[in-house]
Amino acid sequence: MPDSSSRELARRSGGSLAVGGPLGAPLRHPRLALTLVLWLLGLYLAFLARPAAITPQQELAFKAKIKEAEGVLGELALAERAYMEADMEMRQHMVWFWRWKPEARAAVEERRPAVEAAQQKLQAVEQRRDALLREAKAALGLWSATEPARWLNSPACPCSCACATEAGVEEGRELFKDSFAAGKLFAQRQSFWDTMFVIMSRREGDWLGLLLRLLLQTLANFFTGMIVAVFVFLFRLPSLIWSYSPTLWSGLAFFSLAAVAGVSVVASYLGLLFGAGAAAAYSTLWIATMQPRLEGRGAPRRLEGASSTREHEE
Repeated sequence: MPDSSSRELARRSGGSLAVGGPLGAPLRHPRLALTLVLWLLGLYLAFLARPAAITPQQELAFKAKIKEAEGVLGELALAERAYMEADMEMRQHMVWFWRWKPEARAAVEERRPAVEAAQQKLQAVEQRRDALLREAKAALGLWSATEPARWLNSPACPCSCACATEAGVEEGRELFKDSFAAGKLFAQRQSFWDTMFVIMSRREGDWLGLLLRLLLQTLANFFTGMIVAVFVFLFRLPSLIWSYSPTLWSGLAFFSLAAVAGVSVVASYLGLLFGAGAAAAYSTLWIATMQPRLEGRGAPRRLEGASSTREHEE
């Protein structure tokens, strides 16, 4: 009875409740539906989503922390100079085979503690500077964004790093752009050298096989480059998130959404690239198959013309 009533209800509703209808496709293919939803979500996050705007209070807090970081720059310069001088003085005694010369080895070991002490002091000052910069970035927020180069070359910017010019979302997008560009550059260079090697090592053969081979190698290179770009982006993303000192759940959410956006963009790019490659391969094969037919149609006409010419001469 429940089955017959369900079928009757589905029939009366025009089949909209039926699993076999168009609306039942996600129920029949849940994995495909989930993949499609994640892909669309990633494209939306990558190109259309707007991050939270920075408030004047956040900007004031950011500038206050940046001013605190400015006070460390002088101490940092002195620490770097002291470390470089101590290291240069030690390296002056690192002559050829200094480890086997007692005098040179003793001079190096005598100056090594000063170098290590200067290095530890430099690292401590750098940690203080990095902590202040993290506090400044935390004041902006991981989910916020500002105009590019808003603080670039301004008195509030003590360095030329991206943290002073962009907030979390924009910095994440720039990180993905850099990884994507590096992967594409790798694919282009590898495809160029593969083309050179194939042309130089080519022997007698058909041009169709050569073109298809170059096409497959190019697609494989771009696939490898884009996969490596995604992994590099995901590997560098946690350090970017940590620099904003977010909460655990906020950092995990940012990483997950950024990963979905990056994978969606790369998947779309590879889909378009492989689609264009398939169209090019199909066109090449179609031309190759049609060429003998065209030549075969033209051959009887040439034979007929030659026979008529001979008859006329006779």
